[in-house]
Amino acid sequence: MTIKKFVDGLRKSFMKFINKYILSRFGQNGKQFDVPEEQRKEIPKYRNMRKVIVIGFYVVIAILALILLISFVRATNAYTSSKQASKKANDIEKKYEDNAKSLQYSPKLKLYTDKFIDTYMAVPKDTKELSQRQSELAKYFPNDYKQPEEKTDDTERKLNSKEFYNIKRVNGQTVIQYIVNYDVYVSEKKEVKEKKKGDKKSKTKTEEKTRKVNQKLLINIPIKSENNRYVVVEYPYFTPIPDSHLDKETMVKDNMENEKREDNPKVKLFIKEFFDKYTSSKSEDMAYLMDNPQGLDGTREVSELREIRLYPKGDNHYIAKVEVLMKDKDASLENNEHYTLDITKKDDKYYVQKLTNTFGG
Repeated sequence: MTIKKFVDGLRKSFMKFINKYILSRFGQNGKQFDVPEEQRKEIPKYRNMRKVIVIGFYVVIAILALILLISFVRATNAYTSSKQASKKANDIEKKYEDNAKSLQYSPKLKLYTDKFIDTYMAVPKDTKELSQRQSELAKYFPNDYKQPEEKTDDTERKLNSKEFYNIKRVNGQTVIQYIVNYDVYVSEKKEVKEKKKGDKKSKTKTEEKTRKVNQKLLINIPIKSENNRYVVVEYPYFTPIPDSHLDKETMVKDNMENEKREDNPKVKLFIKEFFDKYTSSKSEDMAYLMDNPQGLDGTREVSELREIRLYPKGDNHYIAKVEVLMKDKDASLENNEHYTLDITKKDDKYYVQKLTNTFGG
């Protein structure tokens, strides 16, 4: 017996069972009766398969609907959680100033922070003065401020200088930064033995010495601002002064150094005369030599025209790169400067269309 015949036989037996015990029985006026054997018909195969397909289709639809419902519920929960987290973050953000942009440097802010730093940095040795300091400091903090336990015995701190440095945003707080230079005086006691002439035993006495430590640091003050009023919302903290120097750069170079140059004595003579006038004259007196008159009004003098590079740009048109050694009037202090002159000829005379204080322009 092949597998196919076995399956067909099994199917026929199953269908006979369905016909005999299920389909042959149906209700009529509330009664049940058996359909005679000769009237029974086998359910066509295609009808049976259609039922299976229809049932399977609805089962799949139900499963998909359930999956979609679960996904919707999860997405709704995730959205709600995200919205709550965002609201919480916004509430925390509103607790402080919006950002450093909204808290700009102003004389009023500087006055407030200057006074705070003067009070905070001064740590006296005298107990009464120390108590007064704590009372003054409390005025800068919120009402729930608690005086921290800090050891100040045998120590004194004096502020030498302070300098406003920056306003920045740190961990959701607006922080005012100052460079402070201060001295800390530490009293140290030491027992020493002393023996006077004629005494058999030496005596012990206590000597007190003061050691000074100088510091230069950045003090960071977390501040909240509202309606032009300020409050220190957290204890200040000290950090090293950041290095503001940018290493990965080079000096500005002549942006035309690879172009053809020209040696024109008349133009060079004009440049020398121009700088003599430029340093000695007022701006309005330079109108006959420049499109945008500029003058140093006698405050500076030319020590030397160190280099003149002339680049021809057309008929009677030159770009001049000039290195000038300048000095203060009636003084010997010199400094090197770079200029770019856009020179043309106007009414048979040379004329400066544009002056810039750089080699790159």
